[in-house]
Amino acid sequence: KRLLKEELRRRVRETLDRSWADVVVAGETVAVKIGHRDGRVVHVSPEFDAAAAAAAATGLPVREVLERAGAAAVGAGLTPGTALPADARPRLR
Repeated sequence: KRLLKEELRRRVRETLDRSWADVVVAGETVAVKIGHRDGRVVHVSPEFDAAAAAAAATGLPVREVLERAGAAAVGAGLTPGTALPADARPRLR
């Protein structure tokens, strides 16, 4: 039964389209990845490498930069169910 559930999950799982946007944390730019489908935001996640670079530049812990970047994304309206912003980039810079 467990094997059947895992097989069904693999068959149903689809990948999201991805775009990127920038948010500012403590004066540093942090890219956030936007997973979207049919023009609607499904998931938003800060890019770790960008957060680590911002942390190094500001002296903040990486975890705090990640949290602030997530909050900044919400503040910018990047929340599940909203329309994909017109200025979202198709590639990470």
